Amino acid sequence: LPDSIDWLEVRADIVGDLNSEWIRNHFRGKQLYSLRSRQQGGLFESSLEERFDRLSNAARSYDLVEIEERDLSCDRLLSAIPTHKRVIAWHGDAFLNLNTRFKQLAAVPALFYKLVGTAKEFAPLLLLKSLKRRDIIAYSDGPLGFWTRVLAAHLGAPVVFGDASSSSATTTQPLISKLIDDFGLPSLGSVTRIYGIVGDKAAQSLSPRLHNAAYRASDCAALFMPFQVDSFSEFWREAILTKLCDQLGFPIAGLTVTSPHKEAATLVAQTLTPIVRLSDGANVLLRANGYWKAET
Repeated sequence: LPDSIDWLEVRADIVGDLNSEWIRNHFRGKQLYSLRSRQQGGLFESSLEERFDRLSNAARSYDLVEIEERDLSCDRLLSAIPTHKRVIAWHGDAFLNLNTRFKQLAAVPALFYKLVGTAKEFAPLLLLKSLKRRDIIAYSDGPLGFWTRVLAAHLGAPVVFGDASSSSATTTQPLISKLIDDFGLPSLGSVTRIYGIVGDKAAQSLSPRLHNAAYRASDCAALFMPFQVDSFSEFWREAILTKLCDQLGFPIAGLTVTSPHKEAATLVAQTLTPIVRLSDGANVLLRANGYWKAET
């Protein structure tokens, strides 16, 4: 792993209980032990007694231990895991009141609180924006929510998670190498606006790597994001018409649109260039003075 990686999360529900001393011989950063349950999107499904024993044992040697909402009722477990080692995590439907969920978790002291929504939900970002705390990790999981974990870092989230290698078929995390190469993490430059590529294969595009490298080289306060979508009209309604990114402080200023959404892109613009009218398709949308122009 690159030197810029500060944490290594060991998903014990996937790989088992690895020896932390052995890990320290290969990785100099902090170790986070996670035993994610089926209810929280993991693979662990044995008894609570076994769960508590494994988490308690991990606390003796690991720097950090992830515990879930149901673990908080076990006083014996909380006694075994000191506050500075706790990462209290929740994975689920973020359409529920996320502020209320956070207050419930925050009733127990911890180093960090981690709230992960599903798919393309934007509630985790709005939570970060509203609370402005440095101990909350919040984003949406999966390919559709990929851009939220990157933007979360610009909203104060102290950690961005990624997969160490492409060999794991059990996670939907982006590769660490992609986070570094495409978005320049862990460095965070100034961002005043967002550009992006919209499409059903946007996650595979090289555009973020090329554009973000150019922004950094020219001191341009922008970020280029991959918006992987199933429905262009749904994305437009939920992300653009609501001015979601404007609320977050990062207005979307322009978009590249890929097939099969080029015709749909012409329907949302207020201005169409002659070539767009002729071809009945647009692959670029530009925002100016609150209005959108379609170009190709």
